[in-house]
Amino acid sequence: MADTCLKAGIAVNPDIVECGGLLHDIGRSITHDIHHAEEGAKILKRYRLPAMVVRIVENHVGAGIPLEEAIALGLPAKDFSQNSMEEKIVAYADKMIKGREVISSKKAEKEIAKALGEHHPAVHRFREMCRLFSEIPGVSSVVSRAVV
Repeated sequence: MADTCLKAGIAVNPDIVECGGLLHDIGRSITHDIHHAEEGAKILKRYRLPAMVVRIVENHVGAGIPLEEAIALGLPAKDFSQNSMEEKIVAYADKMIKGREVISSKKAEKEIAKALGEHHPAVHRFREMCRLFSEIPGVSSVVSRAVV
């Protein structure tokens, strides 16, 4: 499928979003902690999946994890921030699911704050992610492809 234009200057490949949404937690077959993202990326690399899908899986944790936080969490010394819109969509969609329930962004924000503390930088990054998606008309149809 061709890219979908969400608004001027923002194009997204919905097939990549869907593939990333389906595979984002594959690393949970190895571990259920934060390292599941890097483990999932290793699995996908072994099977030679497209680099964009590998990046979605590797970077979907948190609302982006900068280098300093990654090191503090015991992750590899790299920036796990989402760079492409496809990565951002899957990371955002991942936060909007709790168990089998689709939750509101406010509830997702409260869950992040409860787990990490109200003033943790991840809470601010998630708010920024919510703001970004609230400004893009029609993004919900692409986000729904990530929530599979």
